[in-house]
Order: sequence, then C-alpha cells, then structure tokens
Amino acid sequence: MILKKLPLAARVYTIANQYNVEQNKVHQIINSYITYCKDSLLSGHRVEIFGLITLMPNILVSDSNMTLAYECSKLNVCSTVSSYTVYCIVNEYINSLIEDVLNGKSVELRGLACINPIKDANGSIISFHSSISALLKEKLVNYDAGVSSIRVCTHRYLKHYIKERSLT
Repeated sequence: MILKKLPLAARVYTIANQYNVEQNKVHQIINSYITYCKDSLLSGHRVEIFGLITLMPNILVSDSNMTLAYECSKLNVCSTVSSYTVYCIVNEYINSLIEDVLNGKSVELRGLACINPIKDANGSIISFHSSISALLKEKLVNYDAGVSSIRVCTHRYLKHYIKERSLT
C-alpha cells in the first residue's frame, strides 16, 4: 500500500469544516503562516515548527524563540478572523502534518520544507529525512542579503516517538 501526500486543499477542507470557517480564509491563513516562516528564515531568524522541524539559517540574527501564538498574532490576515482563530487553524494544520508523517506519509510545507519517513523492510518507521524545498533553495541562490544556506533538523518529538515505538 502506497501512502501519498495529502494535498493542501484536502487539509484546508478538513480544517474549514472543523472550525466552521470559509475555506478561502483557512487557505489564506496557512499561506500567510508559511510566508511568515520563509520571511523570518531569510531575515536570519530560526523557525521552529513544533513537533516537525527546526529550520536554521547559516547566519543567525537572533536566537530567541517565539511561541506559535505570538507568531499567529503577527500574521497579516483578514480582519474578520480573530488571532485566536488564526492560532487554532495553524495549530490544527501543524498537527495534521505531524499525524500524517507519524502514519508514514510524506509531508510538505509548500515552498518551505519536506519530511519523509524512512521505513525498514517491515514497513515500520525507523527515522525521518527532512530537507528544504527546491523553491526555497532557488530563492536562496537569488537572495542577496546574508543568508546563503538553511539547515533543517527533525524535531525531537518525532525522534522520541520513533524511540518509544521501537522499545515497545
């Protein structure tokens, strides 16, 4: 059985129905969050998508961590949606990505990074491989300000999950 990536439109549909928010607003919120992450990276800030990955630019301007709620409050989204709703939607989006990758599906944060589970002969997940997207690599080549490379680290949560799973 081959597990394919879940398209963004399917995630948007699920989240929109769950929170009773229009699909285009959910799509706009998710795109705004990913754009915010890209802009932060390119300006030299570490981006941590809790439970999935940490992205580190080669030139780090600040080592401070911002919470997801704070980042969501900074997103420039339509005024009809509260910052709490934005937080809930982004958090649900991240949780759906975590759930998919733990179920053995490859996950892509459009234009930012990819996470692929690595399986053994039995089909059990033994590790994860994370990499920046081709679009972000291309953007780095054409980008003039400081940041020339980005390192992606799989989050401790995923590594811990694999360790726990192998002990049982």
